Amino acid sequence: MTGDATSVQDASPPNAMYYVVVAARTESDLPPPEPAVSFFTDREEAELRRVDERAAEVMRLDSLVKSRDASLDRQTAHIRHLEELVAYRDRIVAERDHALDIAQARLVDALAQRDAAAGDRDAAASEIASRAQALEAMNAECARLERALAAQERIIAYRQSVRWWFSLPWLRARLAWLRIRRR
Repeated sequence: MTGDATSVQDASPPNAMYYVVVAARTESDLPPPEPAVSFFTDREEAELRRVDERAAEVMRLDSLVKSRDASLDRQTAHIRHLEELVAYRDRIVAERDHALDIAQARLVDALAQRDAAAGDRDAAASEIASRAQALEAMNAECARLERALAAQERIIAYRQSVRWWFSLPWLRARLAWLRIRRR
């Protein structure tokens, strides 16, 4: 049946997609006949369209969820990478601190030896001067490394920001464009 709020009419059935044939040697072997099935639909098939639209919306939302999950997986991998970088940085800082402690201990030993050896003041003074230069060089190196480390941390912080993630596609597009223009 088909119709709307004003009238109801017999509907012509659609062409069959499949035919099911049940056969038996005798009629008593056949199952009892089932009652006829009747469906009612409106002429414009609005309910069917509504169901189709909802199914399309569900598919769109499912696609969005999959996209979001993939993005989260990429961000999680990036966070793990950054954590590895931080752990590496911490190991280097610990090694430098240890080297600095050793250098400072050596300097203290050198000063004690200088005070004990009054006869070798000139030799001890040159030893202390060379060790002081080495310590200054190490301190200068430590300061340089700390500045480099701070710069890396600023880069890491910037690359973790939302601004970076929005500018990254434009930066990649610009680099790709420059490569294309060079060819």
